[in-house]
Amino acid sequence: MSTPSIPEAVGSFVKKVRHDHELTLDQIALAGRQEGAGWSASSVANIEKAQASLTLATLIYLALALGKCIGSHLRLSDLLGDADTVQLEPGRGTGMTREWFDFILNGGEVARGRNDFSGVTEFVLSQEPEGSPLVTEEAATAASIAEVRAARRLGVDVATFKDAAIELWGHSLDDESRKRAGAESTPQARGRVTRHLVHEVRAHLRQD
Repeated sequence: MSTPSIPEAVGSFVKKVRHDHELTLDQIALAGRQEGAGWSASSVANIEKAQASLTLATLIYLALALGKCIGSHLRLSDLLGDADTVQLEPGRGTGMTREWFDFILNGGEVARGRNDFSGVTEFVLSQEPEGSPLVTEEAATAASIAEVRAARRLGVDVATFKDAAIELWGHSLDDESRKRAGAESTPQARGRVTRHLVHEVRAHLRQD
């Protein structure tokens, strides 16, 4: 399977959401207009077909409109759907990992050469302010990539996240993700399960 571009990934996500929630192009366009976008049904159709110019404003309007339609707030990175790797433009350049996009959309530095996440622990640590309480070297070394990312997303230290996972499931985030997704699951399926599990941890932490 070829690596989708950002417009292609976003277009596929919008189409899936529309079909899953039995929405029409007009309904999404109306929600967009209510948020300030000058959209028609054809505007949304062009987004789905990866034929629209996806400015930052367009992506924000899209997240707001879809969130209104489905009754759930979205992050900008959610608009990439299940894509694990995405090209900035169709057929140009190498694919950037989902982790890289998540990182920069959460306020990380945008820099070339940082899309290889084989050394994600060192990379995450290098981006933390000196003395940051969120990710200690000991915690990051013992944690998985998914746990480090999830802890950062929730704004808690890795140890707190790992403790919450044990309280909820009796084992780590990675173990629970493999358990629910199944041994033969695809990376995309495991990614969906992991994102759901992170929401469970967030809800658990809010109860404490």
